[in-house]
Amino acid sequence: MKVLMVSEYFPPEDRGGGEISAFLLAKEISQHVELHVLTSHFPGLKKEEKLGKIIVHRLLTTGYDPKSFFGNLKRIFLFERSLLRELKKIELKENFDIIHCMNTNSAVAVKLKQKLKKPFVLHVNGPVLFCPKGTLMYKDKEICDRKCSRLVFLDCYMGSENIGKMQLNFFNKLNPGLIYTIRNRFEKYQNLMVNFDFYMAISSYMRSRLLMAGINKDKVSIVYNITEFEKFLKLIQPKNKIPKILYLGEYSKPKGAHLLIEALKGIKETYVCNFYGNGILREELEKEVKEHKLNIKINRRVSYDKIPKILEKHDILVYPSAVGEAFGRAVLEGCAAGKLVIASDIGGIPDIINSKTGFLFKPGDADELRNLLEGALKKEISIDAKKMRQEVKKMFSGKIIKKQVLSCYKNLK
Repeated sequence: MKVLMVSEYFPPEDRGGGEISAFLLAKEISQHVELHVLTSHFPGLKKEEKLGKIIVHRLLTTGYDPKSFFGNLKRIFLFERSLLRELKKIELKENFDIIHCMNTNSAVAVKLKQKLKKPFVLHVNGPVLFCPKGTLMYKDKEICDRKCSRLVFLDCYMGSENIGKMQLNFFNKLNPGLIYTIRNRFEKYQNLMVNFDFYMAISSYMRSRLLMAGINKDKVSIVYNITEFEKFLKLIQPKNKIPKILYLGEYSKPKGAHLLIEALKGIKETYVCNFYGNGILREELEKEVKEHKLNIKINRRVSYDKIPKILEKHDILVYPSAVGEAFGRAVLEGCAAGKLVIASDIGGIPDIINSKTGFLFKPGDADELRNLLEGALKKEISIDAKKMRQEVKKMFSGKIIKKQVLSCYKNLK
């Protein structure tokens, strides 16, 4: 069997957990099928190469920084044209059996379905298909289950601070061209989404959103993201005299970085807390830490390969997201590393965190988060690391996920 995986970004160029998940899945299934990846090219990278058994074609053009206004405009106007052009060329040369679109932007490939006459699979790993802002949060304040009409969108847009990873400034809010582009892009995705032959949702939450959008439940399967357990299971548990708390993620309000600081303000127990990430709130967070004399260090983002060692040195991982996370890779890795995980009860996170694997709190509730942190620091709440690791390995190992994906391919061929 010959499969083409389409992903706008692919390691070593990644923009988050989606690209890491794409690579880990590609690595697993390439052991059983001839797997090609069509992705974007960046300076310094080979246009054609093999990564293990994965055949990578870096031929697409996209915006380099999705967090910038102009980077997003470049993506919108260049990526689709580039993808459709290069997909036709590579399909003519390779004659694939299945085309697997790994993210929302790559969904435009389905425009060629009638011409190519091949099964198309959509990997649903984010909320952009269901929300123009990409957060599923109404005015950045509450989970949105509204039907996103144009009037609802405009009201939400004007009352929001962020669109995806991009901050909305005064100019952007009053820019009719940008408003039209974002809305038009969403409507395009809505029209494209219904044309796929099969859907792989990375959590129960993403599956529920597909069903809400009218997709036939028989065409949807939950396919969780893979975690490299061997990297985390061998980590040694630290013997810290002072408990160490860890935050991994963007410095933004949707990701809840400020909420963790708010919760830590009222804690009297001794602790050390490290933040690792980047984003628009960095300076604001540093100012807050300094003003309240908190024992928190705001670090810059580190490369993915350094995450296991960082996790190893800490006792507690906090994931305080306020948005409907499609999955929550950092949460799963925290469990695999044997850490006590405290996370928001939102989106796909409850698929990972239950009574055996960690503790959940109401999204945006600093008091509840503070109570859980105090309980952890006083050792009033704890988790059995060995049992937790066994629990998550049963559901999220590459061996299990690989079987699901290959079974889906076989049924489509």
